[in-house]
Amino acid sequence: MEHYDLAALALDEIVDRGLILELDSEEVAKRVAKVPTSILDLPLKEQSLSGAFSFAKDSLKSFLK
Repeated sequence: MEHYDLAALALDEIVDRGLILELDSEEVAKRVAKVPTSILDLPLKEQSLSGAFSFAKDSLKSFLK
């Protein structure tokens, strides 16, 4: 029960809605070992469009201050 969160995250990285997304165990271990804390920590291909726009908006606001 101590590491249930990591096991659930690994399962989520492997399967989505019954479709197998990842088979490489090393890739899954890398993703589970380092949980991103911000949008900057995510690879570009995994960032959502809305998240990217939100980050750009916040960056522009701080730049204009």
